[in-house]
Amino acid sequence: MGDVRVSEVSKTFDGVIAVLDGVSVAVDAGDTLALLGPSGCGKTTLLRVIAGLEVPDAGTVTIAGRTLTSPGRVVPPEKRRIGMVFQDWALFPHLNVGRNVGFGLPRGERKSSPRIDEALELVGLGGLADRMPATLSGGQQQRVALARAIAPRPSVLLLDEPFSNLDASLRAQVRTEIHQLLVELGVTTVFVTHDQDEAFVLGDRVAVLADGRVVQVGEPAEIYQRPATRWLAGFVGDANFIAADAAGDAARTLIGTVPLSSPVGGGSAVEVLVRPEEISIVPVGVDASDGVEAEVELVEFVGHDTTYLVRLDGELLRVRRPSAPVLARGDRARIGFCGDTVTWFPTSP
Repeated sequence: MGDVRVSEVSKTFDGVIAVLDGVSVAVDAGDTLALLGPSGCGKTTLLRVIAGLEVPDAGTVTIAGRTLTSPGRVVPPEKRRIGMVFQDWALFPHLNVGRNVGFGLPRGERKSSPRIDEALELVGLGGLADRMPATLSGGQQQRVALARAIAPRPSVLLLDEPFSNLDASLRAQVRTEIHQLLVELGVTTVFVTHDQDEAFVLGDRVAVLADGRVVQVGEPAEIYQRPATRWLAGFVGDANFIAADAAGDAARTLIGTVPLSSPVGGGSAVEVLVRPEEISIVPVGVDASDGVEAEVELVEFVGHDTTYLVRLDGELLRVRRPSAPVLARGDRARIGFCGDTVTWFPTSP
């Protein structure tokens, strides 16, 4: 295992398109860092820079204290002790599973090696070494690609959108299996995703990128509850942005007074971030003294929770409760703040 340190990495293509602009991230040995961001933000390019598949214009990459990329020095990919799983898995269709897994091993071990069997056992594919990739399910092919990456026993594992080619029905299952495997292996991992759920489930820490720059790095709960920017607040989950008059550590909003996570100097017009699960909702007539009255415009039940779209003073708010629906379209309800503290953002001029 080795820690990974990326410092002030910049990369342009054709001398014009800036894909990475002074990016710095770090992941401790044995931890998993998720690189999260929209398409085109530079996250895959950053992964390829770490792997040595792209040479940056500036910056350094260090793994386990060994500088692999710096001005005037680039260690080739095959000498970095890095395993990589590509987005399309990149299995060789003419080689069986065992030969695919052994491809990254020393030449004399590629056809037969205890490492091949060990890697296949780890990913739950023991006994399938003689199968051809085309005879496997999508989830099994994904695990073959992972077995190939871990067979050489790398110090760092890189995953590029590892679940994007799986059907929705398989994605959550395979994600959990891979999560358990990464915990068991304890290998330092960096993986790329545009899916907030994947980043939050697998990442010990999450680095969010936009337009080639790091917006925020932190634990998943920190990113979700205390996003650094208004854009990030909306990117990582459903968000209600509510106009407020703030002073000190509280703000007055249309759903009542809410406590702020950080004080506001003087009196200011701001927007506060209220997540849907931080709003309570009950039918009118239940706890009538609590909350303000609103009308239910839409109900979305997905089994484990219900989301209500409610209108209050001309504003639409999303409310999420972990229960079956207790209200229907057109019902009157009382809503109120039921969270801890909220993040605020300056009102745009």
